[in-house]
Amino acid sequence: MKIIFFFLFFTQSAQANMKTKFTWKLVDANEMSSGTCFEVDSKTSGQKYISATDKEKCKPENTVYIFIAKVGQCFEVDEQTSGKQYFNKVNRELCKPKKTINLFKKINNNDGCYEIDIETKGLRYFDRIDSEKCQGQDKELVFYFLPDNQGEGKCYIKNDLEEYIKVEHVKCRPSETKFIFERTDPLKGKCFERAKDDKNKYSKKVSMDNCRIVKTEFVFLRDKNPKDSKCYEIDSETKGNKFISIAKDEKCRQ
Repeated sequence: MKIIFFFLFFTQSAQANMKTKFTWKLVDANEMSSGTCFEVDSKTSGQKYISATDKEKCKPENTVYIFIAKVGQCFEVDEQTSGKQYFNKVNRELCKPKKTINLFKKINNNDGCYEIDIETKGLRYFDRIDSEKCQGQDKELVFYFLPDNQGEGKCYIKNDLEEYIKVEHVKCRPSETKFIFERTDPLKGKCFERAKDDKNKYSKKVSMDNCRIVKTEFVFLRDKNPKDSKCYEIDSETKGNKFISIAKDEKCRQ
């Protein structure tokens, strides 16, 4: 036990008296983000002692901030090699230019409202922000139905760059709407909210409660399996053409 204690004490003392320095190494030569700061012994530059440490300890005197659009992050890098000798993620605000604009835009395959640099329109800086901050840009809205004929669609806005950007469904919602039930197969249906004026293109799948009419009844119906019957709520007039929805079995036994 004494021998082990002496060995640990000797090792710690040796490290304490050892002269060290901080050096930056790339784990992957082709990836600057793989850079790590190491504390190494000064004599052999890491052959006798090496330990990963805080990146800040390798920070050189001269650094610059760069924005990498691919990942949408700001980094502080060494000025001499632009990241090969120091590369550290920092607050995005440090890369923010003096002049920016808010714009609906698609960036990295994500549609939304962004604050972007004016000069390059987002290549040197962008930050996704609340859609309310892009207010006033919804002058030209377009609603497209989905090609799979499922009765739904998506809302797009045409920005100042002549790009069509997907925005929240509600932006295309007209002031007056109605609820429409569509029977998709004998025992299923969907409820949609659509524009009262058929000239306006708008459709959104909503809760079945919105399509429930005044007079309904509960009945047991069989699906493809004749032994498997389930309880359904159907409209009394057409027996399911205007409304059908699965219900709890208790409802059919009342």
